[in-house]
Amino acid sequence: MASKESSKSHAVTMLMEHRDALFAYVLACVRSHVDVDDILQNVSVAVIEAAEVPKDPVHFLAWVREIARRRVLEHYRTSKRLLPVDSLTVERLTEAARRIDSRQSSQSRRDALIDCLEKLPPESRQLLAARYDDSVENSITALSQQFGRSEQGMMSLLYRIRKALRNCVEQRFRLEGT
Repeated sequence: MASKESSKSHAVTMLMEHRDALFAYVLACVRSHVDVDDILQNVSVAVIEAAEVPKDPVHFLAWVREIARRRVLEHYRTSKRLLPVDSLTVERLTEAARRIDSRQSSQSRRDALIDCLEKLPPESRQLLAARYDDSVENSITALSQQFGRSEQGMMSLLYRIRKALRNCVEQRFRLEGT
């Protein structure tokens, strides 16, 4: 019993994490906020009542989007309204959403970047903060003078810092398996 409650809790948590993506997908398919709410309610019930719920966020989103796709098609079959998008368009929207999901979510990338920024030495963090602060002069020349380096040295240092951040983020995703 506790396992079933845990699974339901997981399903609700995952639904909440992916509600914006799911809402956008269904809205693109039906173009009516009232219909979106009805469809999402049906999707939520199906997810919560499901015997098995994917644990991995990427697989969960693909799984729940497939449920939503079927509910959208069902909505058009049972609705007396004209179909604003045909089933081929729904399929194309689904495929486009899958391609977007194949990349890491922006939130998880943002979280990884924040973690990796915290691992940088303080001088590197200060340099990045100065470089990307729009409220101050942040040209290479100004930064070179501020940090006591040549312009070429400053460009090289910024390149190495950005490369280290990119490698750190990629490493984190490889370790997480996403």
